[in-house]
Amino acid sequence: MLKLLFMSVLVLSAFAGEIDKKKRGDITAIDHPNIKDRGRYVEIPTKSQEPRGKLIFSDSPEQVSESGILYRDDEIPAGQPVRVFVYHASKQGSRKFLVVLENPTAGQATVTISAKAIKRGATGNCVIVGKDAVYAWLESKLAKSVRALHISPGGFVLLDPDLNKPVPSGSMLNAIIDFNTTAKLRLSIVSLSPSAAIDSSSLKLLVGPSSPKSLKVIEPVPEHERGTFPVVDRMVTGDLVWQKNKSGEFLAPYIVLADEGQSLKGGIDFTCQRRAITSKGLIALNVDPSCFDKDTKDFKWKIDANGQRNGVELKGSYGVAYHVKINIPKPSDAPPQAFSAVLRAGGGPYAGAVVAASLSDDEKSKKVTYLPVPPPTTRPRDNLIRTQSDGIFIGKWTLKAPMTITFDWMPSGGSNLPVNIIFLPQ
Repeated sequence: MLKLLFMSVLVLSAFAGEIDKKKRGDITAIDHPNIKDRGRYVEIPTKSQEPRGKLIFSDSPEQVSESGILYRDDEIPAGQPVRVFVYHASKQGSRKFLVVLENPTAGQATVTISAKAIKRGATGNCVIVGKDAVYAWLESKLAKSVRALHISPGGFVLLDPDLNKPVPSGSMLNAIIDFNTTAKLRLSIVSLSPSAAIDSSSLKLLVGPSSPKSLKVIEPVPEHERGTFPVVDRMVTGDLVWQKNKSGEFLAPYIVLADEGQSLKGGIDFTCQRRAITSKGLIALNVDPSCFDKDTKDFKWKIDANGQRNGVELKGSYGVAYHVKINIPKPSDAPPQAFSAVLRAGGGPYAGAVVAASLSDDEKSKKVTYLPVPPPTTRPRDNLIRTQSDGIFIGKWTLKAPMTITFDWMPSGGSNLPVNIIFLPQ
């Protein structure tokens, strides 16, 4: 399950001897946990920018036992980055969780997929499934490989054929797929039985706006969310200025990522909204019949007259990619000779991945680091950090100010948030 617990954050003290022995992704011990101790730690002020984009997030209900439409957005824009984040588990029997695209325009649409991750695993191991999905997505971004998908007018296709594999009972799927399109599209995320036929004709019957056999909308649950949000990437910048405490010791600067203040607000659940193109080319709004109660004729859940559920909040910013740049200007006095970066999960059990580098590094030298690195099979518990006494070593750099350190990171499904990146002077 997606998890979130905003708590006071604990941080790592500068144990130079221990840090020197660590490799990227290693778990390391935490000492002096009080983040409010201004004699040890200082928060780096940061600024954020969010380029235009569209995040399609589907996690409600998380446990699925029936066929139907889990999420739908009838207006996927042309020329904007789109990210689909699918997070569902098969509750009873095997199920397929598919992302279907429809081209309602009169011309051909070309969809370019620029990054993807599709991971399956046991529901009880959800933290590791989310960790593996973020790792695979970051690797896909580094590879910069693209795949083109062409959709004829009125055509229906799967966003990715790798989704067309059943998820066994008691297992889950986490898919993260980035794409853009040359024409406006409709998108549906559906739950189907393993035996369901998958071709353009059958998909049209299942999700087509005027199909009499269209799948019903599956009702959301309050403990999980689904919706469309106008954010796919968050550009975070900050200046690291080395400061000392009253005893002349360097403070450990840190930044906070994916805390409650960075949650996505103002999202819209469009699943019940249907847009039909009339004979005059106009788009007519109506509400999916399956969203009405047959007896009372009222909506089954809180939506407006256009079929929208407004004010959706996505705590934790799951599905949003953080691109962090920490600038280290040339200091006025003697700085530390080197520094390390450590990730600390402030909300509880965590596992994920990151790309950490100096801005001057060659692109080909960049690599994804598991957080933490998968352990030997004899130590399965070390595949994540569980307590507030653990951190994960990200990297060490010789200080050559001015310089810039970058981090590419995404909150991983199943993990608790927020996280910190702490810079340890050495």
